[in-house]
Parts: sequence; structure tokens; C-alpha cells
Amino acid sequence: MESFLQESKLNLKNANESSTIQIVLGNESCDLDSAISAIVMAYYIHKVQKSSDIVVPVLNVKRCELPTKTEVVFFLEETSVHTSDVICIDEIDLKALHENGKLGIVLVDHNALSVEQSYLESRVLEIVDHHSIDNPEGIKKLKTKIEPVGSCSTLIAEEILTNHPSIMDPQIAMLLYGTILLDTVGLQESAKRVTEKDKEIVTKLETFLEGISRDELFETLQQVKFDVSTLSPAQLLYKDTKYLKDDSTSLAIVSLPTLLQDVMQEEQFISALGDMSCAKDLKSIILMGVKVTDGNVKRQIAVYDETPASLKKIASYLKSQENPSLDLQQIPLATNSAVLFDQGNFALTRKFVMPAMQKYLKCSSSDKSEINHADSNRIEDNKTLDSNSLESNHTGDGDFVDEGFVNYQPESLDFPDSPQHTKLLENYKVKNVTSPGFVSVIPEPDEIDSSENVQTTGGTLKRIAVQLNVLEKTVEEDDQRSLSSLSNRSDAFSQSEDIILDDATFDDDLLDNSDYLDSPLSDPIPEMSAAEEFEKERSWRSCTLNGEEKKIDMKVIEPYRKVLSHGGYHGSPHNAIIIFSACYLPDRSRNDYDYVMDNLFMYVITTLDELVAEDYVLVYLHGATERSNMPSFGWLKRCYQMIDRRLRKNLKGLYLVHPTFWLKTIVIMTRPFISSKFTRKLRFVYSLKELSSLIPLDHVCIPDKVKDYDEDLFDDE
Repeated sequence: MESFLQESKLNLKNANESSTIQIVLGNESCDLDSAISAIVMAYYIHKVQKSSDIVVPVLNVKRCELPTKTEVVFFLEETSVHTSDVICIDEIDLKALHENGKLGIVLVDHNALSVEQSYLESRVLEIVDHHSIDNPEGIKKLKTKIEPVGSCSTLIAEEILTNHPSIMDPQIAMLLYGTILLDTVGLQESAKRVTEKDKEIVTKLETFLEGISRDELFETLQQVKFDVSTLSPAQLLYKDTKYLKDDSTSLAIVSLPTLLQDVMQEEQFISALGDMSCAKDLKSIILMGVKVTDGNVKRQIAVYDETPASLKKIASYLKSQENPSLDLQQIPLATNSAVLFDQGNFALTRKFVMPAMQKYLKCSSSDKSEINHADSNRIEDNKTLDSNSLESNHTGDGDFVDEGFVNYQPESLDFPDSPQHTKLLENYKVKNVTSPGFVSVIPEPDEIDSSENVQTTGGTLKRIAVQLNVLEKTVEEDDQRSLSSLSNRSDAFSQSEDIILDDATFDDDLLDNSDYLDSPLSDPIPEMSAAEEFEKERSWRSCTLNGEEKKIDMKVIEPYRKVLSHGGYHGSPHNAIIIFSACYLPDRSRNDYDYVMDNLFMYVITTLDELVAEDYVLVYLHGATERSNMPSFGWLKRCYQMIDRRLRKNLKGLYLVHPTFWLKTIVIMTRPFISSKFTRKLRFVYSLKELSSLIPLDHVCIPDKVKDYDEDLFDDE
């Protein structure tokens, strides 16, 4: 999945006019079902298609709004799908692709485009959805899979399992499984959202997820979804919003993962409602809140309208709904611009309220008592977030940050093959020349004189031509994110690939010119003492991996060498204790993160080989590791694959201390490529006290932050 997302993003960037782009687009609320459906369906199409179309999943939300989709961001990161690898709606020019005539669209989790995107209707090829059909006539000629199940992910999982089961793996299964559980409220019958097909698919997906706890996963996702403590009132209102319009009136229906009585009493929240109403030119705002506690669902509904007559009219309309009834009981509020109700019939969701409010808009504008439901306007989901309605914690870059949060500043060290080093080449372009097999590297036109030769203080420099294959860089599909720097780039220019001049002879005038020799281009090489040369040599370490000699940049990994340590011995015969402290790993926000991890990877593998002579146990301390420091799934996979057979055989136990949901998910995802013998060596350890019963901790260096984390867990109990 990781390589597919990176590849699709790269292919989209490099697409030309002849490229056919097929996007998979979720609805504009961009809830978990919409996001996961888009990503997994795109991956599936990419795997089974017979054409060479570029398939791209698109999250139908602007990048600046993505942080408000808390459960989406959390679940993607927990399953090793980086949000930076997915494409948001404002990062792709759909209008240009549409006009180019090379665009195809697959809709998931909705069956009709919003008003703003309706110009793309002719490009829709396929629909996978679980909602009622908005326009039956308009989709007759399309390929469709529309069924009233609890989650769109259920239909996508069914498609894969039925037609191409070999595509399903633990990561794909986890993405679909967690989404179905959240959408169906943990398959609870009392929520009245689950169907027999949802249950059947969940059972089949569990065969790929041995050891996963259904209840634990659902509770984790629900807790993240309902935790809105980090969102401002404005962000909360735009978290999951859909819009209704007729010719003259518009209103919004906002879904909140909390009871409304908790927020409607706050003056700041009421003020945010007013700001939203003005920014979006809304007549009214309907709010629907829900909270699930121990399987019990409670719902509330509120109406915000600054016109008293209109407020009373909408409230009366909602109370008058019958067959089924919302069963509304009013709750007193301090404000005169809103009314709040307990919703006794908790089975009725926004899917019921939206058609009802569509009918209300029609009645209000035409003064008719009966409205043909087929004439309802399209639903416009979660439109662009207006910057004027955001709180002060919205940065100029379009990202939401908490007050007082200081952005991490990546180190500016310029290591070979790091992104900073690579940027030095960005102002140059490659241009074909007459000689076959050669290219000319020249600065951009705005940086040099357009004449044939480059003038210097003391003479004329000829353009330099280099072998074409020197500049070529092959990127393996599975290694786009990492291992790009494991080759020894210092050997790139071999004797047969020396830089040569265009002319066969040198310019004697240039070489004889004393001014040129005194120019900055000919600064003498500084002399170094023996100690300095020794210190410079020590910054690199040679190693051999899979029969190839590599060099480790010891300078760049110096701050992270504490990640691996020796913790003494235990048992008879003596087993070495090796400690891996994940809290010492680098932050992913570093610009040169991949380069650092490449070198750290080689350091860990070679150091492990040096520390271990016979049998050993490996202790992975996961507690107190920030999300941004957690290694990627691909990095862990390569670590396992690069460990030689001796180290795997001599490993007697792998203790995973303080396991989180993320760590358990990673273990499940590794099962397809690790041996059953290795799997039996894994053990989750939930506290340092439990670890002390397995190995002696006398000589184990446990980071203070891990100890504090362990104490906090104990105190919570």
C-alpha cells in the first residue's frame, strides 16, 4: 500500500497529456468510511486493471481540513499509511484533467456529485455505495454496486474477497475491518446499523487478523473519533458537515461526535455558529450529536437560526415528523438563537434528517404542502472551509495547530544524498546534445548568460558533458521511501565515466591565465592535521550487507545511537540481552529523515551482529515513543529481511514492551513475510514489572521517559 500511494502520487505529478487518470473519490464529509473506501478501492483497481491507467485515490477534503478528521488521520497512521502520501482534493486539478478528456471517476460512499463537482458527471464510470440512490435515471448506464449495508467498506471487501482474494493482506484487511466496525457501532444490533452482510464480511476479514480484539479496535477508533478536545469550535463545526440548497435558501447539517448539551452552553461555540452562518450564507444550521457509552446510543439534535420565526418553524417541523418520529424532547438553553432536543428515536441518523430538510426547503420556497421527493436538490457535502471562520490557531500554511505548539525545525545539516543536498541540483536541467549517450548539465537561463560559453574572471570555461547513466537513479517499487542512499554514491564516477570536455583539447589560454588560478574557483585544499584526518575518517564506518560493502554516516546518526544497547546476560547458557529503545528514534519531520533512517538501519544491523555471539533476547521498549518517532512498517520489514540467518536462529525471544494498538497492528501486518518460528518468539509485555520477571534488569539501561510512562500506567490502574 505504501509503495502504491507513493507511486500514484509520483505518476500523477509526471503525467502528460496522453496519460489517462482514473481517480477514486469519496464523499465530501471525508469520514473514515469515505477515506478508506477511496484508498482501498483505488489499490484494488490498480492491481486488477488490464490497462496502464494511473489510478489515484483522492480524499474529498482540502489538506488544511484533514486534521479535523481525527479518526481518519489516526487510523491511517496506525496502519502505516502516511497522510502525506495521500492526495487531497485541493492537490489535484480535476478541471484541467476533465478538459483534457483523459479523466475517469469512480465514486465510493456516495452516488451523486456535489453541486460544485457536478461538471464532472460525464466522467463518472463506476459507483460503489451503501446510501439511497439520489438519481436512479442518471446512473443506469454506469457500473454500480449499491446495497443498503452498514458500511461502503463492506461492499469493497466483498468485491476483493469474492473476485481477487489474493489481493487481500493483513493491512488491507485491517483498514476495511476497523472501518466496518466503526460504521456499524461495533456490529451492535441496538444501534440498528448492521446487516447480515456486514457481519459475514467482518468474520472473513478476521481470518487475516489473527489475535486482533474486535472490541479493543472498535473502542479505540470510537474514542479517537469522539475525542474533539483538540479541536476549536470552528474546526468542530467543519469536521463532518453537509449542505442543502434550493434556489434561494441554504442550510447546513453538522454531525458532532459528542452530546450537544456539552457544547451548546458555551458562548464561544454559539459565536462560531454565527461565524459559520455568515461565512457560508446559511439560513439555518442543524446540529446532530451522538455519544455511545457501553453500547448505549444517545442522540441530540439542535437548530440554530438567528431569525426567531424561522427557528420556531424549523423546530416545529422536526417535531412533527411521523412514521418514523424523531421523538424530540426539548432541553432548555440560555441562548435565543438555538433550540436543543433529546432525540428519543436514536436509530434515525442524518440519512433521515437530510431528506426531511430537503422537503422543508422545497415547501418553504414554493408554499406547497406536498413535494415530489425525486425533485430534491443535490446534497452539497462539506464545502471549502472559509479561512475567515477559523480560529487564531490556523496557521498561514493551512495547518491547524494548538496554541503554544512549536513546529519542529529539521536540522539543516547537509549530508550526501539528503534532501538538502539534492536541492542543489534543482536549479539545473538536463539537455540532450549531439553526442549520443551524453547530456549537458547547464544552469537555468535566468542564472547564466545565454552565450555559448560561460565567462569567468580569467578566461572561458567550456560546457561539461557527462555520461547519461551517471545521472540516472533507479527506484525500486518497494523502496521509494527509503534505502535510496544505501549505494555508495562516492563510487558513482568510475574511471570509465570521467567528466570530459566538449573539445578534445584544453584551452591553453585558460590554464596559463594567472588571474584564473588566483580566482575563487581555485582555492587551495586546506591542510589537515593527522588528528583531524583521523577524526574525519572516524565519521564513516564500513560494513558489509548481503555481500555488498556499505558506508555508515556515523555523524548523522550520532544523536540516535542510544537506540541500541547491551543489557547484560541471563539464563543458562548465558543469553545476551539487547535493548532497542524506540523513543530515541528520529522525528519523521526531519527533511533528511529517510537518509538518517537508512544509516541508522545499517548501524542497527551491524551493531547487533557485533553484540551477539551466541543466543540472545531482544527487548523492544515501545512506551513513551511519540507517534512522529515511530518507525515505518517498511523500515521494520527491511530490518527483519536484512538480519542474517544466524541472528534469526539465535534469537530466543522478542519482548515487545508497552504495546499499543499501532504495535499490535504492525505485528499482524508482518505475519505474511515472517516465519512461524519467528512469530512464536514474539511476546507482548505490558509493564516493566512483568519484564523483570522474564529477564534481570540490573544492567538494562531503561530511558527515564519509559520509566515515567510505566509509572503513569500503573497509577492509572
